[in-house]
Amino acid sequence: MATRAYPKKITPSTIGLKTADLEKVAAEKGKQKPVVVMRTYGRVSKLENGQTAFGSFIKFQGEFEAVNLLDESIHRSKTLILPACAETCLLEQIGAAKQDSKELLAVEFGLDITVEYYKNATLKGTEFRWGVRPLNEPSGEDSLSKLGQQFGSLPLLTAPGKKKR
Repeated sequence: MATRAYPKKITPSTIGLKTADLEKVAAEKGKQKPVVVMRTYGRVSKLENGQTAFGSFIKFQGEFEAVNLLDESIHRSKTLILPACAETCLLEQIGAAKQDSKELLAVEFGLDITVEYYKNATLKGTEFRWGVRPLNEPSGEDSLSKLGQQFGSLPLLTAPGKKKR
């Protein structure tokens, strides 16, 4: 049976996803395709800006659950902080064009957080990079998609000097 925990906040680190474990999983399984290491879902009701020595971030407030897929532990909290790529994806899902928005209607979401092997010989750091896969359709208004539908698809152009098919 999976263990349940109630941390003050959900982050990859607070649910037990340690850098050394993630590097090992990425090196063993993440060379061909990203490996899902965390599934998180919930309801966002508020956004808060945060700042650390590593940069700014968004703290999502609401009701959240996260599953560490390496040890199958389940974690619940009212605060969620995600890797930057997942943060951006979730902001897009909730239609938050402004990161300084304070109150939102409750927006439900689901995300799979992935790692894949990545080693840059010129840079020091981790040997993996984060990825994200949304589990549900974006809620809220996606204005770019609406514009694309409004203007329709464009005809393909051929490069100069190439013959048309």
